[in-house]
Amino acid sequence: MTARTSMASLISTLRGFTNAGTADFTVNSTAYFSDDHLQSVLDRYKTIIRESGLVVDPMKNSGGTVEYKEYHTPAKWLESTDGGTAQFVITDVSGTVQASTGYTADYESGRITFVSDQANASRYLTANSYDIYAAAADVWRQKASTYATMIDFSTINQTIKRSHIVAQCEAMAKRYESMATSGGASSVDMVRGDQHQYGVIDYD
Repeated sequence: MTARTSMASLISTLRGFTNAGTADFTVNSTAYFSDDHLQSVLDRYKTIIRESGLVVDPMKNSGGTVEYKEYHTPAKWLESTDGGTAQFVITDVSGTVQASTGYTADYESGRITFVSDQANASRYLTANSYDIYAAAADVWRQKASTYATMIDFSTINQTIKRSHIVAQCEAMAKRYESMATSGGASSVDMVRGDQHQYGVIDYD
């Protein structure tokens, strides 16, 4: 399996959070962590969002007229549309897909900016959101598990305490766990004020 192009930014960020190289260690002749490995970890902490109502953020332009170009979703760390995938789709109230050329998206913060005024029209998002902090904790624990097999040793000139590496990995895992929002698999139904219903399904 090849990592999805739409996951490139998330994978790169996860590498930064975990200092994960592509050949940190080898298990059964497989070097860790490839992009595939990190994508698999992220997918364990994925939330599938289906037709979630976007929140409009009205703003005044330079002429003092209120415009409706800015929208946002509470979800963060979204999978992008890179590579022509259908992981990020915006629709109107009738279900018509809005062309991706008509807006720009900040996938990390969940903000969408439309090119033209949407006249306060309802817009809905279908996308994949990731708990990147839970994923980071997972990677650090994988590192700790592997390094736990190492032993401390001394030479004439120095002492190498590899057990300290395990302690540091565990500390980093706990740090990211404290920032995580994932709570296991769940299903939540929500109803907006205009009676448009959508579901959010959590997969880990």
